[in-house]
Amino acid sequence: MTAPTVKSISMIQRLVLALVAAMTAVVVLVAGGFYVFTATGLEKDFERDVEQTLAYLEGTLAPVLWNFDLDTAELAAQTILRDDLVVGITLRDDQGRSVVSLHEENKNSVLVRNRQIHFNDQPVGSLELRFSRSSLTGSLFDILWIGLSVWFLASASLAALTYIFIRKFFRGPLASFVRLASAYRESPDFLPAETTPFVEFQPIEDVVRRLADDVYKQLGELRESEAHHRSIFENSLNGIAVTGPDLEFTQVNDAWCRLIGYTKEEMVGKMGIGDVSLPDDFEESRKNIEQLARGEITEFRQEKNYRTKSGEIVSCLSFI
Repeated sequence: MTAPTVKSISMIQRLVLALVAAMTAVVVLVAGGFYVFTATGLEKDFERDVEQTLAYLEGTLAPVLWNFDLDTAELAAQTILRDDLVVGITLRDDQGRSVVSLHEENKNSVLVRNRQIHFNDQPVGSLELRFSRSSLTGSLFDILWIGLSVWFLASASLAALTYIFIRKFFRGPLASFVRLASAYRESPDFLPAETTPFVEFQPIEDVVRRLADDVYKQLGELRESEAHHRSIFENSLNGIAVTGPDLEFTQVNDAWCRLIGYTKEEMVGKMGIGDVSLPDDFEESRKNIEQLARGEITEFRQEKNYRTKSGEIVSCLSFI
C-alpha cells in the first residue's frame, strides 16, 4: 500500500501569516473608520474656515471700498493670500470693474466663492475668493502614512514575537516527543514518567505512549509466534523445505537434510528443487507452483522421487 503524498508545511509560517492577516484586517477597519471620521471633520473645518474668511474680508473691505481706498484694499488682499487656504482674490467695485486681482502661481483653486459687499446697506462692490484643498489633502495623506507605518511596525513586531514564542515554547514539547520515540527504540522498559511539562501536550504524549506500547506488545507477540513456528520447523520429523519464486532453497530443516543427504550450507542459496528432483517430477512441480502463484489452486499434493546426494532415489509425498 503506497503512502499518500503529503505536502510539507511550516506551522510557524502559517501561524505568523494568520496573525499578520488578522492584524491587517483590524488595522484596516480601525484606520478606515478613523480616516472617514477624520476626513469628515477636516471637511467641516475647511468649510468653516472658508465662511470665516469670507465674513472677515466682507467686514474689512466694506469701508475700504466705500472710500475707494485701493491701496488698503490691495494690502488686505495680500495679507489674506498668506493663508494656505486662499490662492486667489478678486475685488470689484459697485460697477463690476476689477480693482484688485491677486493669484498665487502654481496653485489650482478647487473652490470659488463670491460675496456681495455692503456698507450701510449700500452695495459697494463684490469679492471673489479662490480656495485650495492642498492643506486638507496633506492632512489626509499624513493620516494614511501614519496608519501604514503603524500597521507595518505592529505586523513586524507581532511576527517577530510569534516566531520567538513558537521557537521557545513549541519546539521543546515537540522535541520531547522525539526523545520519547528514541527512548522506546532504545529501551521500552525504562522510560521517564513525563517528557513534557505542558498540560496541553500531555494528552498527545499519552496517545503516543499507548500507541508505542501496542506496537511493542505486538512485536513481542510476533517474536513469540515466530519462535514457536521456528521450533516446529526445526524439530519436525517431516522434511520441510522453503523456496523462492525461482524454486531455489531459502530454508530447510534437519529432517530434509537427512532425507536428501546435503547439509543446509550446501543447499540454501545454492541449490533448488530442480537439483534434487527427477526431470518429470520437477516439471509437474513447476506447473503446480505456477498455478499456485496465479491463484488457480490453493494447495497441491504430489508423490515425488528425489535423488539424494549419494545418488539414491527416495520416494515421498510432497504437498504445499
